[in-house]
Amino acid sequence: MARLFEIGMQIAIHVLIIDDEPLILRALTKALVRAGSHIVVTALTDADKCIEIINTQSIEIVLCGVGMSSRVTQETLICFQQHSPATIRCILKGTSFDDLPWQADEMAHFCLAKPFTYTQLRHVMQCTQRLLNLAIAPELKNLLGKMKGLPVIRQQVIQITNALLQKPVNFEVLIGLISHEPLLSSKLIQAANSALLGFASETTNLQQALIRVGTSLCRALVVNSEVQSHYQKILSNKLLATISDHAFARATQAKVFAKKAHLSSQSQDIVFLLGLLSGVGSMALYVLVKELNEGEQTLLSEELISVYILNLWGFSEQITQAMLLPKTLSQITDPIIAIHFLAREVVQTPEFELTEGDIQALENLDLVVLIQELVTI
Repeated sequence: MARLFEIGMQIAIHVLIIDDEPLILRALTKALVRAGSHIVVTALTDADKCIEIINTQSIEIVLCGVGMSSRVTQETLICFQQHSPATIRCILKGTSFDDLPWQADEMAHFCLAKPFTYTQLRHVMQCTQRLLNLAIAPELKNLLGKMKGLPVIRQQVIQITNALLQKPVNFEVLIGLISHEPLLSSKLIQAANSALLGFASETTNLQQALIRVGTSLCRALVVNSEVQSHYQKILSNKLLATISDHAFARATQAKVFAKKAHLSSQSQDIVFLLGLLSGVGSMALYVLVKELNEGEQTLLSEELISVYILNLWGFSEQITQAMLLPKTLSQITDPIIAIHFLAREVVQTPEFELTEGDIQALENLDLVVLIQELVTI
């Protein structure tokens, strides 16, 4: 029998399902068990046993139904957030959180629609696997897992993302979906008219804008606009605009560097995407720091938080691993990451100057052309 889930490097995943509907428990257990020997499933109808399980076992994913009662679901999610923050928390619900009497995105990573599909389950499994593979310390994963107000992906955004991944792209369907998202539409048109991206003529046509920008960069714009919309409830419009402009500046600077270095078109797109998506973590960081002590704040960066959120949103390891930046340029062995690093430094620090170690690192990466470029900035 064919595998339901294709997951790369397999690490044991323990899934806890909590619901008072036996039929749902059986169906989800059967689907998950068939996924492979690395999946361990525990099914509960009594949420009161959660703390006992947390204290004795490692739980990677909890699927929590709201049928028990809204209060029990809320208490269960809070329990995991406080005592097992690295656990991926999923609500078994409809397509949105809107009708819940409490702010579900304060404590949940996913909201899975009923009836559940293998596609939904596969997405959660793959995202969890990527987070397990992520090369960051466990204490940092716990810190990230305590974040409140996470931008949980909406069904409309999932539809847009899926449409972007189709081969070939159905522009009629995609444009129909995007046209219902004003912020995304405006960002897409803005990018398609950017002289910094090499576009000489203006357009207001969504299909033309999509063709110019490309599906990969459009996906980054989808995430950026969705996260910005989410944090409008918490952060001022002025601050959000500043963060968005800063991320776009990083993205365009990175693309300029990549073009100067004669990197491929695909690599130029990747560095642009990395710069743009750094804004995701920046918005979340402004909210998160209010809940952390000074020591915890020093452990986090906008890139690290971006990696966490982008993993949850299904971005590839190629993107999420490249987003993570070391402290110095000399620690980098990939030209794409080096350009991502340099773009951040140049935009954040106007007086940025290369050190001897930086120059040696650029020479080792065959990025000598950028040395003179940076000396004259």
